[in-house]
Amino acid sequence: MPNDSLITSQNFNDNLEDLLNEFQSSMFSLQMQDLNSSEKSFIKARNIYQNLPISTSENEMVMCKTLVTFIEIVTRLLKAAFYSFEERNKKAAEELVEANRICDETRAAFQQLPEEFFSDEEMSDVFDILKFYFVFYKRIVTTTLAASHAAILREEGKFVDEVKLFKESAKELRLINNENFNAENNFAVMAITMINRIAELYDKKTEKLEEKRKKIEFVQPIDKRVFIVHGHDEGILRELKEMLVNDFKIMPIILRDEKDDG
Repeated sequence: MPNDSLITSQNFNDNLEDLLNEFQSSMFSLQMQDLNSSEKSFIKARNIYQNLPISTSENEMVMCKTLVTFIEIVTRLLKAAFYSFEERNKKAAEELVEANRICDETRAAFQQLPEEFFSDEEMSDVFDILKFYFVFYKRIVTTTLAASHAAILREEGKFVDEVKLFKESAKELRLINNENFNAENNFAVMAITMINRIAELYDKKTEKLEEKRKKIEFVQPIDKRVFIVHGHDEGILRELKEMLVNDFKIMPIILRDEKDDG
């Protein structure tokens, strides 16, 4: 008769392989910004997880659940991107906040797995992949959420220092270059390449904004006060005010902010 433990182990390995395949598909979906494919991978992965054999151990369940939640994070990231494109920034932020919560909770559960669980060479390789991706997703979610919150502030007519935002985001993303990973891990190589490209885009945006600020010419005021006539774009107004005060040491006078004695 076949050994029950061997059958159980084989079943788990088969399920794990299927989940890893869906995980890989979701990574390509993220790279291609393909929400439809990511949602399909998430549905398939969730179905695999929900139909795991009763004999699956608690530790194995955690491992499989981790892969499913990674795919869910990708799906939420892509949903947030589409919401942002439609200028539905609050909806985008909701997806990102949830993705951040899932990432933190899953990482906490994953770190509680006993070391002996990864003594097998195959499981050790999977562990290295997942350990790296916790860092990857945290970097992506954190910077994307910061951009989403900035968009909401602009909608509310509040000032956002975009130069500072892009600089900090690029710095945050490049922290991934300090992580150790297996050079033969194609997942990690692809992720690091992707994250550095995003950081480069932030650098370019920073450079353009800084050049734009340098090209702004001002008529020399009689004193250190200037009067601002403005329309309805509250965000641009606040940005100009901050620029005058911080960069040029000029005190702007905004009519609406002055006392109205009739």
